[in-house]
Amino acid sequence: MSIHRLMKRLFQKARECQPSIIFIDEIDGFTGTASESESSSKADVRNMLQIEWAKLAHDKAAVMVIGATIHPDKINNACLRLLDIRAHIELPDAAARSKLLKIALRDAESVEHDLSDADFKSLGESMPELSGDDIGNCVQNIGLHMYRRVYRSTHFVEVSV
Repeated sequence: MSIHRLMKRLFQKARECQPSIIFIDEIDGFTGTASESESSSKADVRNMLQIEWAKLAHDKAAVMVIGATIHPDKINNACLRLLDIRAHIELPDAAARSKLLKIALRDAESVEHDLSDADFKSLGESMPELSGDDIGNCVQNIGLHMYRRVYRSTHFVEVSV
């Protein structure tokens, strides 16, 4: 089934079930600003989204469209005008980043560590531009990097502790 049909059905179903909410994560991927290198199918999807979204406003439907992005500057101006409310959620502060890092490392089975609370605090302070998702991706990449190092190793030395 084509993306156009799916999008039409999504908005149609939302109208039928109103009041309803349509949540689009990483909305900038659908509504990004036009560029010369953009494929015609991506432009078609953006136009279709704008048309269906505008119909909701015209019909005064009790359907709310919520979009999330970490790149609000990449959202098309026409789509920005369709938004009734814009809420900016700040990146986590150093303490929150430290907690997110602890959680990510606890949940990562492939990464063992002996970091102290002071280490977590220092790490949280050293990554001011990272979101919770970024921190999770970093931990995942650490695990993959460790796996690759072991996988590519050709010589092993037995160590007694």
